[in-house]
Amino acid sequence: ALNDRGLAYKDKKDFARAIADFTEAARLKPDWLPYYNRGVAYHDKGEEDRAIVDFTKALKFNPKQEGVRQTVLISRAHAHFNQEKDEPALADLNAAIKLGVKDPDPYVLRGIVHKVRHDYGRSLADYEKAISLAPNEARAYRAEAYLLSVCPMPKYRDAKKAIAYATKACELDEWKEADALETLAAAYAEAGQFDEAIKFQTKAVEIDPKMVDDMRLALYRHRQPVRELNRKEGDAVTNLPEPKESLAIKVGQKFTARLEV
Repeated sequence: ALNDRGLAYKDKKDFARAIADFTEAARLKPDWLPYYNRGVAYHDKGEEDRAIVDFTKALKFNPKQEGVRQTVLISRAHAHFNQEKDEPALADLNAAIKLGVKDPDPYVLRGIVHKVRHDYGRSLADYEKAISLAPNEARAYRAEAYLLSVCPMPKYRDAKKAIAYATKACELDEWKEADALETLAAAYAEAGQFDEAIKFQTKAVEIDPKMVDDMRLALYRHRQPVRELNRKEGDAVTNLPEPKESLAIKVGQKFTARLEV
């Protein structure tokens, strides 16, 4: 009863009461479930260190139910990833996938981890696997379309496929999600269709200005695509087509350049 009431409080985002109920449930009957649920509450609250501790406690009970261990590993991977701890996140995702998980989520997250680590081939392979597991879910289409549009390594960019996948994501999201529209804009920019890029980026801004990159409209108006590295290496970078153009770099900011002759 305490565990179930905790779930109700968690759904209401009353995390203090949810955590109190899960804590008491774990005291009365030590088992994986209240620790896992408390970990999810901490994760939703943004306290990833405590979430990881509880997910680890849940795993120590060695739950036998089919899919439970996979679920806990995937949840802990998300917590590690939010702390930018790629190695433990990747280890948990690999373990969950090795157990035969049929959920697309670990493949999408592992694809993102591979992208952060510049392993773009594996990233794309994971996105394709996620799509094969859930062809009617938008997230994997959106993630792959984004990488195909903005990858800093040219051999992995594919504007035509990016447009197709981003359009599919928008359709599945009923054209209501800002990040899907922003991805479609990036795909059109990669294809050199900047009027379309401006149109969809503008729509994304109208839906949720806080969720989109407000620098991209300026890029598209200057007929430039987005080239993004990853969260550890800075924001989107741009092409400088003329030698006379310059780019300001802050002191201490990492700068990566690719020169084409």
